[in-house]
Amino acid sequence: MQRALDYANARRPAELEDLMRLCRQPSVSATGQGIPETAAMVAEMMKDAGLAARILERPGAHPVVLGSWDGHRSRTVVFYNHYDVQPPEPLDEWQSEPFAPEVREGKLYARGVSDNKGDLAARLEATKAYLAAEGGLPVNVKFIVEGEEEIG
Repeated sequence: MQRALDYANARRPAELEDLMRLCRQPSVSATGQGIPETAAMVAEMMKDAGLAARILERPGAHPVVLGSWDGHRSRTVVFYNHYDVQPPEPLDEWQSEPFAPEVREGKLYARGVSDNKGDLAARLEATKAYLAAEGGLPVNVKFIVEGEEEIG
């Protein structure tokens, strides 16, 4: 485990940039703004983390992104996340642009950073660190990431 923590700590600036890149991508489920692009970005992030990834297109619905790592372990952990966000309005209540991440006083501000893009990025980075440092995971992992949590 220490090797994975060391790997993650060494990547901290890159991890922050990955999260900021995800937060720069609009993904407003209510309007559909940026939804296909965000699904593609999430699939790319999964692949970069060492997961098999695919996008499930669904008629009349936003895509679901599935990621997995199968090490033929006896147990499987399933992570649920969503990549969509609420509309950023009212814009006059923002101190910075909603889709232009900004660090202020050691905190990252952007639409979706705490619900739920930050959680998703952290889980993917942890998976990446563990796979890179240990060559495998102690459990099988599945990610289900959908784009309609904020509208349904």
